[in-house]
Amino acid sequence: MRVAYGWKPDSDWGTSPLWQANLSEGQTLKNASYHYLISDHLGTPQLAINSTGEQSWKINSDAFGNSELDANNQITMNLRFPGQYYDAETGLAYNYFRDYDAKTGRYIQSDPIGLAGGINTYGYVGGNPLVYSDPTGEIAPAVVAGAGVATAGVRLCAANPTCRYLAKEAIRWGIRWGAKSLITPPIFNDRSDDDCRDENVEINDASSHNIIGGAPNPPDPDDDKYTDYKKKLRKGDNIDLKRFNQRLKGGDYTDPKTGWKISPDRARDRGHGGSYWKLYNKKGVRIGTLSKEGKYLRE
Repeated sequence: MRVAYGWKPDSDWGTSPLWQANLSEGQTLKNASYHYLISDHLGTPQLAINSTGEQSWKINSDAFGNSELDANNQITMNLRFPGQYYDAETGLAYNYFRDYDAKTGRYIQSDPIGLAGGINTYGYVGGNPLVYSDPTGEIAPAVVAGAGVATAGVRLCAANPTCRYLAKEAIRWGIRWGAKSLITPPIFNDRSDDDCRDENVEINDASSHNIIGGAPNPPDPDDDKYTDYKKKLRKGDNIDLKRFNQRLKGGDYTDPKTGWKISPDRARDRGHGGSYWKLYNKKGVRIGTLSKEGKYLRE
């Protein structure tokens, strides 16, 4: 018996599963047995429905994934938390860089990124698995409650690079922030120019109070007063990376409203070095270099 999985297009590796197909010898995906997955807000499968609409698999789990399978399950389904694949022999879930033990709610290996992921290098998502997930065993992208969480549900931001960064910082320092600091208007206006110096962008001054963890939302770009907040891009200004929430092939992210793009810049032999972002306008012209937090460094 072979097993294949279908995933939500453009989702991160191992997240957002849609279906499982069971293939007997000689079968192809065209005539396989399909089971459609119903997942929770994190992307963890909870239920499977076959092609006739009947329940074929169900799992009951506690917050850390310690689970009990339904006695009437018709199939084996090994997907667990986002990025995890369960191994019945060991009782562990393969989590790309590490193996997770749901019974203890801990990894059995230390975090490969060291203390950057928190002081407990064996812990899972800072002890808060109802809010965070860790698809690769390194960091914990956040699930942020929307403004109308009671009626609108929750929003998964695993594909958003800034959300990933903020989640890691939250675990490290214990910071809590509201959805309004993550879901903000676009950083660029609708006009574009090849010359960055002539481009009007919405920025946060490095000297102002607009820092991670409590900045008020910028004004609505449709408001006439919005023009009062437009400035020239200068070294040290902070670009709001949260608007680059649409993932492209190759690990790039784009702001769907403006067409501007950021791309990972991992150059090690340059003056800035390390892991940073390259900023492009909608015409594909490189504007400059940003730090991982969004600070404008240079052209």
